[in-house]
Amino acid sequence: MQLTEHVEIFHLHQKNYTCDVCSSSFGRRGTLRRHKEMVHLGRTFKCTYENCDHPAYKCSKALRAHIRSAHTGERPYKCSFCVRTFVRRNDMKVHEKIHYDSNAKRCERCGMGFRSEAYLKRHQKTCETVRIMTDAGVRAQPERKAKSKMTRDVQEDVV
Repeated sequence: MQLTEHVEIFHLHQKNYTCDVCSSSFGRRGTLRRHKEMVHLGRTFKCTYENCDHPAYKCSKALRAHIRSAHTGERPYKCSFCVRTFVRRNDMKVHEKIHYDSNAKRCERCGMGFRSEAYLKRHQKTCETVRIMTDAGVRAQPERKAKSKMTRDVQEDVV
């Protein structure tokens, strides 16, 4: 989104696109088009899983993300820097930015970074990784299979 468009929509609250059926107004032409398709034409993407009471979705991409998170548990997008996985590619991209935090507390054994000392200490209790020097630089390698997976709250704080 261009900065000008962002300012007009989110700060100046300009809604220059009006529905000719119900007079609802929108900041973007695409949002108006999606509104017409969903509300007036009934074109939505509904979850086909039995007993799922979630409302319909505006696009097939959103429906796929719902199915992964609510029904299959599939998390196909893996962080390039840590063990976290994600339902949506964009969520992974946003998460990966935290790995560039220069203030991260780093594990001396594996190099994994954390935003807080408490999460680093919790990680160190189960870290079974050693840093291996290679021609290409330092690489982390597991010594043996980990005893348990990191807890979700630790995973969310990993940098």
